Amino acid sequence: MNRKLSWRRDGIPGVAVVAALLSLATPIGAQTFSSGSTGVDGPFNPTCAPTPCTVTVPLPASGVFNFTTVTIPTGITVKFARNQANTPVTMLASGDVTIAGKIDVSATSANGSLPGRGGPGGFDGGLGGTAFQASLSGSPGLGPGGGIGGASGVGTPNAGSASGGGYGSAGTGQTGVSGGGTYGVHTLFPLLGGSGGGGGVGGSNNSGPGGGGGGGALLIASSGTIRHNGALIAAGGVGYSINVGGNTVYSGCGAGGAVRLVANTISASGGTGSIDVRGSTVGGVCYYAGQGRVRLEGFQIDNLAFYYNDYGSVPSKGLPGPVLPGTNFPSVKIVSIGGVNVPPSPQASFFYAPDTTLNPTTPNPISVSLQAANVPIGTVIAVSVVTEGVATRSTSNSTALAGTFASSTATASVTLPPGTSVLTATATFAAGP
Repeated sequence: MNRKLSWRRDGIPGVAVVAALLSLATPIGAQTFSSGSTGVDGPFNPTCAPTPCTVTVPLPASGVFNFTTVTIPTGITVKFARNQANTPVTMLASGDVTIAGKIDVSATSANGSLPGRGGPGGFDGGLGGTAFQASLSGSPGLGPGGGIGGASGVGTPNAGSASGGGYGSAGTGQTGVSGGGTYGVHTLFPLLGGSGGGGGVGGSNNSGPGGGGGGGALLIASSGTIRHNGALIAAGGVGYSINVGGNTVYSGCGAGGAVRLVANTISASGGTGSIDVRGSTVGGVCYYAGQGRVRLEGFQIDNLAFYYNDYGSVPSKGLPGPVLPGTNFPSVKIVSIGGVNVPPSPQASFFYAPDTTLNPTTPNPISVSLQAANVPIGTVIAVSVVTEGVATRSTSNSTALAGTFASSTATASVTLPPGTSVLTATATFAAGP
């Protein structure tokens, strides 16, 4: 059997230590923020009938819209079709943003053994194990906090159950099975979505349950005011459960996603605006997932009646900061696997044809060539492998990055079982002063 390799590249900075100099010469109220929108996409005022109804908007390759104004009327829900790179949704406006309806970047739920898809910028759930594979194990959810897949003989009475994905908080699992962990930073810069829940184990006559997808990621930035009286939703997807030999096997729920609002003023008259970044917590169906993250940035932020999740998470707040990563932002990418070059725009998903296929005679361990930009020399890159039918992900550390700060390289050696795998490269480091 060929080793078919999908892969995903990520550039995730580590902990930043920032020194700030404060001047009181100019009152904060006199400061202004610019979203950077060029206005090339004109005003965004979606319509459909009869209401309530949903408008689905194709996401451009960059994931970035440059609007003049944004108006989401009551009764209208706006969703976005994922692009190939699965970027977050970024809506820039040179004028005001008014939300009376809904913007929804939530994940989808599992469908039998098929996992839920992550919302735009979020990560897919894990595949359910099936009797037609050499292994019956479910696969882990995708993403930095993906839930663990179910493995035969683990735990009672739900042997073979998976765990929920994590993001702003950790997911859960049965006794002895940990949930997906936390990741990301409170500033949501860079912006990441939630991770998928793991897939469960199937029986001799049925497939295992797939995991729920992770909630997507949404950024709205306005050079004026964001008036939010509607709903912004980036919820995780629901998993699935089946009966195996008289016992219930659960998959993992998908973690909540991320919402970041940046403007001179963020307002909700009457406190009716809501932001929902719940991880899926549907009892009796899947193990609970972690919650997402919310960030509000403005010179004036009115009190908003947010409903984040069942546990009452508090949003992070601050003054307006950078909206999009600049050209000097850290990045890491996988250049080749086993000597085979990877495509420039990988899809890294079990739902698509593999991005790269290796000759089945390629021996393990297999070399992975990595390239980084604006990452400190000497940093070690972690390369994780998620494989269909294997319950846990494996992680290998690369050699230390060598070259220059602007352009460096490293190599990692990984073990790839037969079948389809998703590889993820992550660099973690302390930012400079």
